[in-house]
Amino acid sequence: MPWTPWSASPWNGHPDERLPNTLHVSFPGVTGRMLLHAASGEVAASLGSACHSEHDAVSGVLAAMGIAAARAAGAVRLSVGVMTLKEDIDRAAAGLIAAWQRVADC
Repeated sequence: MPWTPWSASPWNGHPDERLPNTLHVSFPGVTGRMLLHAASGEVAASLGSACHSEHDAVSGVLAAMGIAAARAAGAVRLSVGVMTLKEDIDRAAAGLIAAWQRVADC
């Protein structure tokens, strides 16, 4: 099976104590901004909270959690809502992985 970002368990945060509709995950070898730019036609996501969305600095929360700077640089935050369908999640996951593969191969 080819390696994907999901195979390295790159979730940021506690495995159980988390919001049920939010996933914070890191993609190795790219910055979150590069990834979201590459996936902009396929996925709507953020680098973190709105008040820090224009900053490339490592999130203070990720730093306090002990997340390494390289891993934190590739972090994105994904959320779902009551109208989100399984197909939407599958499409977003495929779009993020494809974008990551395009950007990471450069």
